[in-house]
Amino acid sequence: MGSSLSKLVENYLKLLTAKRKETENEIPLSPFIESMRKKAVKVPADFDYKKELEDAIWEKHRKGYEKNFD
Repeated sequence: MGSSLSKLVENYLKLLTAKRKETENEIPLSPFIESMRKKAVKVPADFDYKKELEDAIWEKHRKGYEKNFD
């Protein structure tokens, strides 16, 4: 037959309340990916990820170097 009235209303309201519209060039994201976007970590505007990555790599290799000579 067709969709129930409650399902039609639900879908209509979802459409009206959507935060952003998909453009023709966008790939729709799965519900899992959408949920991950909402859980993203907020970092300060001046966060230097390259410096943090460099420090983490340096620390990792420093520990390995020290183990070899202890």
